[in-house]
Amino acid sequence: MTTTIKTYKDWGPYLHAARFDYEVTNLGDFIRQVRNCMEDNDCDVIGVYHDDVFVGGWTQECDYEPDYEDGGYYCVSANYVRPQPNSFDWECIKKHCFHPGIPVQLTNPIK
Repeated sequence: MTTTIKTYKDWGPYLHAARFDYEVTNLGDFIRQVRNCMEDNDCDVIGVYHDDVFVGGWTQECDYEPDYEDGGYYCVSANYVRPQPNSFDWECIKKHCFHPGIPVQLTNPIK
């Protein structure tokens, strides 16, 4: 019985998307890894799989403000939202996190 946290980050049209997989074995490691992903704002989507079955996840929602000097917009604040099952965001998490990513070893797992 393994739980895998899969992350996805879209870096735009010029760089490849990044996918990472984190295997956790206990609740402490799970909470710690999800918290690290959310605090670092380094992923657009976080998916949770238990024995390769999708059980849920979070999507990042940002508030943007215009950048008057350089044009475009920049992210002011980012929050993660847990979508309802079978919603549009739920399907997006399944779509982006379905493919395997780069396996990452946890540093200092809780024992």
